[in-house]
Amino acid sequence: MESGEYFLLHFHGGGYVLGSPLPLDSGYFAGVFSKYTTPKVLFAGYRLTCVPEGRFPAALQDAVTAYLHVLSLGVSAENIIVSGDSAGGHLVISLVRYISEYLPDTPSPKAALLWSPWIDIRAATPAHHVRQRKNYSTDYLPADFAEWATESFAPEGIVDRSGPYVTLKRKPFRTRTKMWAHVGDAELLYDEVVELGSGYERGLERHGYTH
Repeated sequence: MESGEYFLLHFHGGGYVLGSPLPLDSGYFAGVFSKYTTPKVLFAGYRLTCVPEGRFPAALQDAVTAYLHVLSLGVSAENIIVSGDSAGGHLVISLVRYISEYLPDTPSPKAALLWSPWIDIRAATPAHHVRQRKNYSTDYLPADFAEWATESFAPEGIVDRSGPYVTLKRKPFRTRTKMWAHVGDAELLYDEVVELGSGYERGLERHGYTH
């Protein structure tokens, strides 16, 4: 890589139950990224929850491995942008938090791009509550899928859904990584993503930074 050239590491969405980094699933998104951001783009796979071995924290373990692999290629953390859509956005926030809290000798990525990140896992179940949420009628996401994804990723009684790596809502942490989040105002996830962004803004203002 040329000095100063950015490297984008992306994690796909799919509720942790669907999706892959392969061209059939991620080819269009990869093409858009390489055209408009940087030609150095890696879509990383991770274990899905369609098998018990893929439940939390398997995807986070794989994300950490992917990030360390990129560093091992000689890419400076100052040039790495981590990115994720939906569940991939959830995974990116968890990755950045894990590096900050448990890998003090590992440099954090330059920035994180969060595309409609899934923030509040607990709000995705039960299905009949999801159907009553704001924007449900304008989102393509079925309530039954949201419930299935939640139960597969963090089974009740097996995984603590209140933990900071499962439900990210109102779980602040310190990081040097710059965060950018995008969400549509007709999406089911709109309110939780806006709340996430507002929380980041308050944290920056509290410490005298601009945003």
